[in-house]
Amino acid sequence: MNAIGVAVRRRRITSDRGREFLEQLAVLNFKIDQAPQVPDFPHLHDLATMHQLTSYDVAYLDLAIRLSLPLATRDGDLERAAVSAGIEVLGK
Repeated sequence: MNAIGVAVRRRRITSDRGREFLEQLAVLNFKIDQAPQVPDFPHLHDLATMHQLTSYDVAYLDLAIRLSLPLATRDGDLERAAVSAGIEVLGK
């Protein structure tokens, strides 16, 4: 949702195109992971500090690590952190 909102605000896509994309996404069989819990915060803080990531980016990295999944990103810092953590980066 955030990526679509940013793309619309930066006029990279129209609001209608963003809505169309989200409607297409809705028919896919996605699994939504549980949000981090307060006891996870020290671990996430350590991971963010180690890789100099934002809280958003460290959440993506942590999810990829926990589920042993590749990561799709165009963010250089997140990509470097993923590679450092042994996570495959898609589209490289």
